Amino acid sequence: MDWLQFIAALVGHIAWPSVIIVLFIILRKHMGALADRMLEFSFGGAKILFDKELKKGAEIIEHSPLPRPEQRLEPPHVDDDDQFHTSNLNRSLLAGRAGTSKSAVQILAALEQIDDLLYKIGDEMGIDAALASSVIFSLAAQKKVPQSVVKLYGALRDARNVIAHTQALPDKTEAQEFLRQAGYVMAFLTEVWESLKKRPRG
Repeated sequence: MDWLQFIAALVGHIAWPSVIIVLFIILRKHMGALADRMLEFSFGGAKILFDKELKKGAEIIEHSPLPRPEQRLEPPHVDDDDQFHTSNLNRSLLAGRAGTSKSAVQILAALEQIDDLLYKIGDEMGIDAALASSVIFSLAAQKKVPQSVVKLYGALRDARNVIAHTQALPDKTEAQEFLRQAGYVMAFLTEVWESLKKRPRG
């Protein structure tokens, strides 16, 4: 075997591993996103996504330039801490949530309270919004709420969607943290609502 044959054989053996390494380097970002998507399809993955959104919300509050007192949200009444059923509910909006954990229902109810207030604000401002998020984006565009509140609302909505659309069950501590963050958003929105009600009618 001469040198040329040796080099050709060596290149032939190294080529495929090299191609795989180069592809891995090129597709590294996409593989990370794919791994995140695969997490969403598993029960544990949904829980991880929920925790990630809660953590994101906590960081937004921590770094927010305009701290506001948090508003305590009224959780739905539940007789026990495990599972509860339609007869235990005192909110008609939660009537379809039979068999859901108390913590999950508190999370769903908290975001519905925020959305209800956003729709009221939208009506007061003359915004015919199909989605509550449209109202908060309008408020941010008019500088009535800071961008940090919009981001926090987005994180809360994403966390709520994980609970609503997967089998992930948050624990009591996670529900309390969600309610704390939701109360922070409600404090800003309540200020906006009060100022809109006080403005002169024309």
